Amino acid sequence: MQPPDETCPVQDNPSAQSRGGSPILGPRPASPSATQGSDAPGSSSTGQHTRTGFVPITFMQTMMQEMMSKLIETTASAFHTNTPKPVPRVRSLEHIYVPPFDPDDRTDTIQVWCKNLDDLKTEYELTDREILNLSRKNLRGRAAEYSRRNYTTLTSWTELKTRLVETFADEARYYDDLILFMEYTSEQASSITEYATRKWELARKAIGVELTEQRLVEAVISGMSDFRIRSDLLRLTPKNLPQLIQSLNSYKRKRPNNDIDHNVPSKRPKFSHPDSKQKRCHKCHKLGHIQKDCRSTMSTPESQKQVALPSTSNTAKPLITCTFCKRKGHTYDNCFQRQNNKAKSERSPSSNVNALIMTNKRCKSVQIGDRDFSCLLDSGAECSLMRDSVCDSVKGKISFEATMLKGVGDNSFYSSRKKTCEIYIDGLIIELEFITVPDKFIQYDILLGQNLFETPGIQVTFTKDDTLISRDSYNINLVQKFDANTLNVNTEIDSKYKNQLHDILDSCSEMFTIGNKVSQITTGELNIRLKNPDKIVQRRPYRLAPGEREHVKAIIKDLKDNNIIRDSNSPFASPILLVRKKDGSDRLCVDYRELNRNTVRDHFPLPLIDDHISKLSKARYFTVLDMTAGFHQIPVAPDSIEKTAFVTPDGQFEFLRMPFGLCNAPPVFQRAISTALKPFVDDFVLIYIDDVVIYSETPEQGLEHLKQVLGALRKTGFSLNINKCKFLQTEIEYLGRVVSNGQVKPNPGKIRALLDSPVPTTQKQVRQFCGLAGYFRKFIPNFSLIMIPLYDLTRNNAKWNWTSDHEAARNKILEYLASEPILTLFDPTKTIELHTDASSAGFGAVLFQKHENELKVIEYYSMRTTETESRYHSYELETLAVVRAIKHFRHYLLGRPFKVITDCNSLKASRNKKELLPRVHRWWAYLQSFDFEIEYRKGERIPHVDFLSRNPAGHVQININNVHNYSDWLEAEQNNDSETKNIIESIQNGTIDKDLASSY
Repeated sequence: MQPPDETCPVQDNPSAQSRGGSPILGPRPASPSATQGSDAPGSSSTGQHTRTGFVPITFMQTMMQEMMSKLIETTASAFHTNTPKPVPRVRSLEHIYVPPFDPDDRTDTIQVWCKNLDDLKTEYELTDREILNLSRKNLRGRAAEYSRRNYTTLTSWTELKTRLVETFADEARYYDDLILFMEYTSEQASSITEYATRKWELARKAIGVELTEQRLVEAVISGMSDFRIRSDLLRLTPKNLPQLIQSLNSYKRKRPNNDIDHNVPSKRPKFSHPDSKQKRCHKCHKLGHIQKDCRSTMSTPESQKQVALPSTSNTAKPLITCTFCKRKGHTYDNCFQRQNNKAKSERSPSSNVNALIMTNKRCKSVQIGDRDFSCLLDSGAECSLMRDSVCDSVKGKISFEATMLKGVGDNSFYSSRKKTCEIYIDGLIIELEFITVPDKFIQYDILLGQNLFETPGIQVTFTKDDTLISRDSYNINLVQKFDANTLNVNTEIDSKYKNQLHDILDSCSEMFTIGNKVSQITTGELNIRLKNPDKIVQRRPYRLAPGEREHVKAIIKDLKDNNIIRDSNSPFASPILLVRKKDGSDRLCVDYRELNRNTVRDHFPLPLIDDHISKLSKARYFTVLDMTAGFHQIPVAPDSIEKTAFVTPDGQFEFLRMPFGLCNAPPVFQRAISTALKPFVDDFVLIYIDDVVIYSETPEQGLEHLKQVLGALRKTGFSLNINKCKFLQTEIEYLGRVVSNGQVKPNPGKIRALLDSPVPTTQKQVRQFCGLAGYFRKFIPNFSLIMIPLYDLTRNNAKWNWTSDHEAARNKILEYLASEPILTLFDPTKTIELHTDASSAGFGAVLFQKHENELKVIEYYSMRTTETESRYHSYELETLAVVRAIKHFRHYLLGRPFKVITDCNSLKASRNKKELLPRVHRWWAYLQSFDFEIEYRKGERIPHVDFLSRNPAGHVQININNVHNYSDWLEAEQNNDSETKNIIESIQNGTIDKDLASSY
């Protein structure tokens, strides 16, 4: 065979085409007969054509078959590969919306917040780094600070989530849950059954298991917007949630759509695909679709689209705002209040027989929070009423109690809830309880009844054209005649002395005032000298809640009316905050921390406590005087007035009288009153800052001394608070001592915090007690031998068995801790240290003084935390421990420099922080008057206060009969005297010398 002619194209072979061959694939396969015939002679022509085109056609066939095989292979593999489910992707993390988490201002718990982030991570296939960055960006407050502190150690989302849950999981806020429950109404749900289920869950969470299911049902029904449904369900009296749902379903079947009250805006039905019932949108929280398919997201402009993280809070309402009632969640056309008012105007009077319709013209405007409401004053109404719509739109304390109201004629109506809130009317803030009624029952938003008229201190005056509400008027001559029942006079004093006392007080009645109506003294003034005169305090006002802002307005008005402050344009500007006083009222305090740091201290010497105590030892009758708003009686020097300037959200003001919160206020007051009473000081008068005590041996002498003191105070312009003054008492507590019947005894609370600590019941408590004892081991002889039984209990393999040996060792240690040389008397010339600690169980503190470079205990302090305080953050607990301890040891610390030792490093930094929690601000406002520095020490270095804080003795109670012998100051001094100790030993041993016995 010859080699093929590769230059001959296939299509030029006419034989191939004539036999039906393809110009591309070559000739069709020949039949067997044809093949055989091709070998016969005489067929050279056909053989030639076949020889010429066969090889190239076979080559191309093979190539095409290989290409088709690969194509089929690829197609098959494509069909067999699992098609990945399309995953919604976002362009960047900026498009993902995550509600922020703040432990102090949140709507979700930390567990729910973390779970929502996990759901978001799964749905959008975010990496661990992406979800970690997303979570950190949306932490606020203490949670953000915690994340920043641990930025380098918490490098994964799992680690951060675990630590966040451990740190903030137990911070349940009862108030937050209660607000969620109260503010959730049926208007926020897509169906009435959905509302009932959600309301039930919120009630269980807020109120707890103490409430019966019947009461919970009433609470759920009370939040329904349609008063017809509410009234009908109350008559059906369902006993639990299943019965309530059943009643709702039967109610909807019995009442067709055309019979439902049209005053209630209807809800759009919720549609869902049968196969997608388990899907829930993370944006609108509805079933039937996921977030990427949510219509609310689709309808949002492209520039505002965000991927929403789910939130279980129901306080967030739709952004639609009604133009009629200004409430969110519905439109003008569906406004219940507008339609209800329109319906009432169309009804005939005869159809409202049961309505409490009032025609009295005594109407006013009242403000609750930041909203104004119409109000009617009716002195004939036994209670105050509030519309349901008003109740749902304002904040306050809500309670559920069935109350029957009688209206026109014999008709009656049952109301199931009450609301207590503060109202602002005629410049006054008054707290009242309201019974809620359907909107159609009263023409006004609020009806004020007899509980307003009976409020102490409130006076309502009806005139021809108006009604005036004011505080009871008073003037400088408030005290005219005295009733013995209103005076704090010892009942053992003879009536003739009481009459003489009344005569003395009557002659000085203009001195006794209340509130801020005080006179101005003439024996001193406040001068503020700055270390750096060029340093100006300029701060922005702190944010206030609407109710607090109204409080501040009322206080500012009262201070201006009494010429204590005035408007200011000073370059100085310190912020203000409200501090709650013991009587429940609010005091306006200025945050002068920055000004105090730049103020030159006034070191007016304070008297020695022991000198005062020794003068009281022979007295039998005591009078204690209290100054009305004492600091406000002292004028501010003209060149210092501008330095006291403060700012509120509504203006800038400055003090004409000395304010609270300045570091030099106590010594200035001490100097002023000491100057006024100088002729009597150390004779029959004792003055310790704001404590003024008149002491005498007989009632006659006490009355004469009182007359002289009142005359001197009256001459120098002082005002007194009659309600806090005590006259001719036979027992008083003064500077930590109890003075009675010529005897002075230390306050038993000095060591009660130690002696009343609970007996250990676990190994951990034994270790804490060992830490307390070990801190004072150098003062305790044979310490190691005494502690052997207790140390044995702390071994890892030791079995718990508290025996008499352990109790004896514990009592022996306590005996040493409560006696010399560990416990000593206070010496104002020695250095003072206050060691504090706190735990969720309680507060602990020990007051020390340094004697010859050794710390000696002055007093122990311990107190349990309240249920609310136990849930505070550790930083807040440590701060509160310092405040409680300083308050307890105030008579030792005020006016003297001292050092606070704590194991909370953040406490030192917070002293200069500008942004603090409101309650921490209030605590620091109290501490402004004390001169102290803070030192941080690790907890292992202060085990003594750690023991007191974790084993608190409870609230300190004074019980004179239980005073421990070692706490008596005279016995302590005797034990410290070597000669006296020898005499005592001789008496005990029966070896006393006769000459010594006769001489003593």
